[in-house]
Amino acid sequence: MPVSDLTDDSEKNRQVLTQAEALSASYRASARIQGMLVDGLTHEAASLRHMLDTQRRTLSWRVTAPLRVVRHLMKGQLPTGQKIPALCQRVKDIYQDEGLHGVTQRIQARLPDTGVGRVIARYTSNRHKPSSPPASAEQTQAQQDQSVQPPSMTAAERQKALAGVYAKPLGAEVLSQLTPHILIIAELSLRQCAKYRVWQKEEQLRSLGWTVDVVDWRDTEQALAALQVCTEVIFYRVPAFESVEILLHETRRLGLSPWWEVDDLIFSAELYQENGNLQTLDMAEQKQLLFGVRLFRKCLLSCDRAIASTRVLAQAMVDAGIASAVVIENALDQQTIEIAQSLAERGVPVHDTTRLCCVN
Repeated sequence: MPVSDLTDDSEKNRQVLTQAEALSASYRASARIQGMLVDGLTHEAASLRHMLDTQRRTLSWRVTAPLRVVRHLMKGQLPTGQKIPALCQRVKDIYQDEGLHGVTQRIQARLPDTGVGRVIARYTSNRHKPSSPPASAEQTQAQQDQSVQPPSMTAAERQKALAGVYAKPLGAEVLSQLTPHILIIAELSLRQCAKYRVWQKEEQLRSLGWTVDVVDWRDTEQALAALQVCTEVIFYRVPAFESVEILLHETRRLGLSPWWEVDDLIFSAELYQENGNLQTLDMAEQKQLLFGVRLFRKCLLSCDRAIASTRVLAQAMVDAGIASAVVIENALDQQTIEIAQSLAERGVPVHDTTRLCCVN
């Protein structure tokens, strides 16, 4: 083959390689941008979900609930959207097949936390409650004696006495003597992050014989309840929304020293702005991303200590202003070990590499 042909082929191969490398770099940049957008949308969804939950707990929402019910009834449907004629026919069919007991049982199962469900549950329990035998004369006299005895303290005094016992925070020495009870208040919607930073940590701590509770940071009531019995609390990938600030305030009131944990530089606006891909987004998207960054940073600095997945990340936390940061790397959990053992026993499935399919 002439040398000129070899030179031409080499030049063509070089051009193809250059184009492939440029295309690969473009795909990587696009993937990074999409990842940033996903993070921003995740934060926005969490914020909207929190706002919706807060709205549904307000007094105005509860007061206007009857109006919404009336509006649905005027349309011939229930608040769930089910048509009333179809519901009546369904109730009639159940009554014919199973009687009144079948109807009440289904209503109680479908509406356990509503007024109708509670009334039916009370009615059912009263029907099945055995009648108590008549009280003897001695029991009646004892009850009368108790009823005429003056209370030992007033309600206000009793409340004050109980608050002095139950509302008083425990000291650090007392907490150190208790069996560790770790509470992890976490972002659980990112499944991959939760696997390595939440569920693995739960498994690790339980292997030490410690008690571990995991609560989604959006469930404020459950988190507040869990705070009352824990000895340590970790906030994983949690932004400083108003509900989280309530949790942080309660943590301080209980005398706990909170941790803040993350496995990504989502708390550093400076590092985000150094990313050239950020400039490819419009101003609204940039503000959205940086708003989430500020909330994460605020929550980080509201805690006493930090947990990072790498030493570089731990140093960035210290540079941000946290007093101390420790490193707990991603590890193996029982699920991952079982998958690895299964692959070792069965082998990796053989893939057919003779055919290439491209879907556009």
